[in-house]
Amino acid sequence: MFSSLSTPPKDALHSVMARFNADSRLDKMDLGLGVYRDLQGNSPVMRAVKLAEEQLLATQTSKSYLELRGNQAFLDGMSKLVFAQALPDRLAAIQCIGGTGGVRLALELTALANPGATVHVGLPTWPNHLSICDLVGLPVVTYPYFDVAKQSVQLEQIFAALERAQAGDLFVLHGPCHNPSGADLSEDDLQRLVALAVSRGVVPLLDVAYYGLGNPLAEDMPRLAQLLLACPKAYLVLSCSKAFGLYRERTGVLFAACETPTQLGVVQGHLEMIARGSYSMPPDHGAAVVGQILAEPDLKTMWSEELTQMRLRVKAARDGLASIGKSLEMLGAIDQQRGIFSLLPITPQIVAALAERHAVYLPSIGRINLAGFKTGDIERFVAALTSVATA
Repeated sequence: MFSSLSTPPKDALHSVMARFNADSRLDKMDLGLGVYRDLQGNSPVMRAVKLAEEQLLATQTSKSYLELRGNQAFLDGMSKLVFAQALPDRLAAIQCIGGTGGVRLALELTALANPGATVHVGLPTWPNHLSICDLVGLPVVTYPYFDVAKQSVQLEQIFAALERAQAGDLFVLHGPCHNPSGADLSEDDLQRLVALAVSRGVVPLLDVAYYGLGNPLAEDMPRLAQLLLACPKAYLVLSCSKAFGLYRERTGVLFAACETPTQLGVVQGHLEMIARGSYSMPPDHGAAVVGQILAEPDLKTMWSEELTQMRLRVKAARDGLASIGKSLEMLGAIDQQRGIFSLLPITPQIVAALAERHAVYLPSIGRINLAGFKTGDIERFVAALTSVATA
């Protein structure tokens, strides 16, 4: 039966990583993979995570299945983290397989509830936004979110795209520092977008993974809560991969805003049914760790302080690149962006030359991970970029 299948395209980012891994040069630089790294190039296990794991090891009495909705301590902890209270009474919640799994559940529920829905996605975005839509059979309309050449958010085109959306459609919005460009909408513009979506009956889907890594946590969470609670119907997906460093544990949560208590029960039931038919029961370890951290005041304080240090490390890398590379026009917007990523206005040919001549690896679209810079890397990157861009 497999003879009808054609060879699928290779994943662009993992192809870059394969070439990086095969490079034997000792000074090679990985600016592609979107993980937090320290100045030594490591993605460390957070101290709060280690301590939570030790506590769980000492106290956990069973490895039996979780409920379909997931680890309740995790769901309670994430609800209080976002909303500063127990789960609001019109929100469904379910543990999911990372942020990507949450997006998948939201899109599958949408396809079930409204098969005629269109998903509106700004470019650039993450490849999974488009591929999941394709897999669940929802049509996609794209629009320009960010002009790479001008290094600017295309605000008029974003609002125009929302004006074209129909009631029941989904409009994907990126959380703080989540867009690959590193360029966020202002708080006012995001509120205006959500208000327009509500007035038109369009359902926002907020995808959030980098909370606390571009702005203080105390700023990000109230804003997200305000946006979700302003909507009669909306989705909020939060990944724990970045802010808790739990990349391989695949831990996330999906909140779905509903209009009535009756609707809430139906939505919760369908989310659990979709999850049951996909992966049966959710994994526990990552969720148990997050639940433990958020339930223990000392651990939560430790985690918050570690997250602050991570944010400051990323900001220092961005400030350093802006300062050292100030003579390069293509780096001129670096200090106007936030978070781990920036999308540079460079060609695939420049990207290829960086890898071939200087062992600097990044995706062909020019996206860089600023947390990928180790001690001394920024100076070498600017010199390499100057060399290939002016050749």
